[in-house]
Amino acid sequence: NKKFDRYEINTDDPKPIVYTYDVFFENSNTQYTSRWDFMLQSDGDKIHWKPIVVSMVLIFVGCLWVTYVFFRSVDTDIINYNIQVIQGELSSVDKNWKQVCYDVFRAPLNRVVLCSMTGTGVQLGIIVVVTLFMGYWGFFLPETRGYLLNTMIVSSIVCSTFSGFFSSKFYRILGGQNW
Repeated sequence: NKKFDRYEINTDDPKPIVYTYDVFFENSNTQYTSRWDFMLQSDGDKIHWKPIVVSMVLIFVGCLWVTYVFFRSVDTDIINYNIQVIQGELSSVDKNWKQVCYDVFRAPLNRVVLCSMTGTGVQLGIIVVVTLFMGYWGFFLPETRGYLLNTMIVSSIVCSTFSGFFSSKFYRILGGQNW
C-alpha cells in the first residue's frame, strides 16, 4: 500500500509540516454555573479499593527492597571490618559508610542558606497540606474559582511564621551566632 510506505527525509530541501485541527462549538441549554454538576454527581460513595491496595502494596514492597539492599551492604561492610579487626589488618583509612561518622557532626559551609531552605520547605509543605485538605473536604468547586488562589495566598502569609520559626531554630541548632 503506497499510503503506508516509508518517507525519506531530505535535509537539503526542508518542507514545513503543517498540523491542523478543527473545533466546533455547540450551543447548550446548560447554565454556566451548573456545567460541572454531572461530574460532581456520583452513584453512591464507592471507594475504589483495588487501586489503593495495589499502590500500598507496591510502596511496601519498594520500601522492603530498599531496606534489604541497604542492610545487605552494611552487613557486608561490618563483616569485612570485623574480620580485619580479628586478623589485626585494620588500616587507618576507613571505607564506605564508616567515613560518614566524620561528617555527621560538622556544621555545613552555608548554614544560612540551608536553614532558609529548610524553613521555606516547611512553609511549602504546610501550604500543600492545607490546600489538599481543603480540596478533599470540597471547598474548591468549579463555581468558586478564586478560593484556591485565595487559600494559597492566605496560607502562605500565615505559614511564613512557621518558616521563620523553623529557620531560626535550625540555625541555632547548627551553631549559628548571628540570629
